[in-house]
Amino acid sequence: TPDASGSGALRLSGNSGNLVGATFYDTSLPTSKGLDITFNSYQYNGTGADGIGFVLAAVDPSNPAAPSATGPLGGSLGYAAKGSTTGLPYGYAGFGVDVYGNFANSSFSGSGCSVPSGLTAGKAYPENLTVRDPGNGTAGYCYVATTATTYQQGNGGGSSNGTVKNIGSGLLDAQSSTTRPAPVPVEVAINPSAAAVTTATGLSVPAMGWVFAATPIGGSQQVLSGSLPTTSNSTILAGYPSSWINPATGIPYQLSFG
Repeated sequence: TPDASGSGALRLSGNSGNLVGATFYDTSLPTSKGLDITFNSYQYNGTGADGIGFVLAAVDPSNPAAPSATGPLGGSLGYAAKGSTTGLPYGYAGFGVDVYGNFANSSFSGSGCSVPSGLTAGKAYPENLTVRDPGNGTAGYCYVATTATTYQQGNGGGSSNGTVKNIGSGLLDAQSSTTRPAPVPVEVAINPSAAAVTTATGLSVPAMGWVFAATPIGGSQQVLSGSLPTTSNSTILAGYPSSWINPATGIPYQLSFG
C-alpha cells in the first residue's frame, strides 16, 4: 500500500536477489566544511541480505558531479571492490550498516588489504557496523574499523534470525517483517578541522576524524570513530589526481555522498 504523501521512505532495492540501488546528493560537499548526516534505515523481509552503505567519493573540484556508477551488488554494499569487479569510483570512505555480514568479509575487499587482527579471512560477520577506507578500481576499500567479532558458522552469512550478531543487543533489520519496521537511526559525521567537535546529537568527532553511529532495533547505540583518510595514511588516496587533493590537509577538496 502506498504511503501517505510526506510519510514515505526511499526504497533502494526490493525483496529479490542480485540488486544494488543508490542515490547521491546532487551537490558535492566542500570537504573543509565538514559533514553531519542523519537518516533512518529500514531493512526487512527476505533473508537478511545484504545491508545499506553510506558512502563518500572524491570528485573533480572543477566538475564535481556525483559518481556515474556504484560498486558491486551484494555484500560490497555498492562500495567495495570484489575480485575483478570494480568498486565505487574514487571511493573515499564506506560506512556499512551490514546485516548479512559480508561488508566485514575479507573476500569483499580490493587488492592490497589485510585481514584485521581478530577476524578470520573469508568469513561473514552478521549484524555489524564496518567502515572501509579509500579505493578505486579493484584496489583498496580496506577495513578501517568494525564491530565484528563473531562470524556465522553455517551458511556463510545472515544472522539466523538474530542468533548471530556483532552489535550487542538488538538487530539492524527485521527479517520476518513484511511491512516497514521500526527505524535504525544512523549518523555519519566527518570533521576536517584541527579540534574535536560535537554534533547536534551529542556525538564527539575527533580532530581530522570521523564518527559512525547506529542504534539497532531493541538495542543501544553503537559508535565507531577514527581518523580521516589522507594522502599520508592512504596509498590509494595518494594516487588520486593531485588537482583533487588539498595539499595542506591531504584530503579531497570535494566529496560526493550517497
